This record gives sequence, C-alpha cells and structure tokens, in this order.
Amino acid sequence: MPTELKEYEDYPKALLDLEAGRIDVVVEDNVTGRDMFAKRPGKFKIIPGMISNEPFGVVFRKGNSDLREKVQQTLDRLVKDGSLARISRKWFAEDLTNPKKF
Repeated sequence: MPTELKEYEDYPKALLDLEAGRIDVVVEDNVTGRDMFAKRPGKFKIIPGMISNEPFGVVFRKGNSDLREKVQQTLDRLVKDGSLARISRKWFAEDLTNPKKF
C-alpha cells in the first residue's frame, strides 16, 4: 500500500524522481507517458490497461465547417495510408493510433 501521495507541477519532474528511486510510480496520461518513456528506453515499465478512457478532440470555431472537414479528411487519409501509425511509432516507439489495443 502507498504510504504517501506526492503531487508534481509537471511530468518531467515526477519522472526524474521515479528514475532516481525517490518514488515508486507515476500516474499520467497515456500519450505524455509513452512519449517520456520512448525517450528513455528500458528505464520504465508501463502496465497494461487504462485508468480512464478519455478521447482527444479537435475544437474549431463555431461555423468553421470548411476547416473542420479539411482536418477530418487529412486525418482519414493519414490513417488509411498508414502515415499516422508511422508518425506514432517514430515519436512514441509504438502505434498509438488504435485505442482498442490499450
């Protein structure tokens, strides 16, 4: 059982304490965590599963349906041709574009 809960103003500071052994675990959002872990291969272990399932969204100014449609078409194309998965593997060391895997 944890004996102390410590809050940090940002994730990098928490990960530094984790790496130094001053704390035992860090809870953070999936994308930020995987980015940090990809930058330090072999230093940390991610446990499987999710604490919560919070989808990301893109917000547009009301009435700007042309821009919204262009962004959606671009995302659809990137998913279809595999570019989004390649970008994810480059920056996160794995494909995070399919949330059903997590």
